[in-house]
Amino acid sequence: PREPAERDPVGDHLQRADYPGDASIDLVQRRVTRDGHEVRLTPKEYALLAELARYPGRVLTHVHLLRVVWVRRTSTMLNICA
Repeated sequence: PREPAERDPVGDHLQRADYPGDASIDLVQRRVTRDGHEVRLTPKEYALLAELARYPGRVLTHVHLLRVVWVRRTSTMLNICA
């Protein structure tokens, strides 16, 4: 089972999520570590992982992920997806 996510006490924003196998995602510093070593991710990989970490235990639709991870970053995608 996952460890509880760390939330900002003021804004209730997810700051860090820990997972089994000593993996964690630090959303403030934008770092992913596993077994104490930093995991290098592309910006898109990180954006996808961070969005999934923000909603632990929930299923996110592909439409949501497309909007948040891909469309938010490129305005030309809005014309393609519309």
